[in-house]
Amino acid sequence: MDVPERGDACSRVRRYERRRAVLFGYVQATNELGVTIFMIEQNVRTGLRYGDYASVMDDGRTRFHGPADSTLDDPEIREAYLGENVAYEG
Repeated sequence: MDVPERGDACSRVRRYERRRAVLFGYVQATNELGVTIFMIEQNVRTGLRYGDYASVMDDGRTRFHGPADSTLDDPEIREAYLGENVAYEG
């Protein structure tokens, strides 16, 4: 899946939220069946919420690879992708 949450700034927020809920409901249900899903997601919080593992790439290089829930334990990753001093709300 390539950036499934694209369109986040949509003017029809309610319609978008329904589509988003359905889409990620399918993603979660499929993953719970044991199917691996490779997802590229620019919204860090969404990607980490639905992923078991994460890779953070910058300029073609892997900066982090590991469990999704520990991705933002790295202060450099947290600052670069969420802004300075932002706490992760998993």
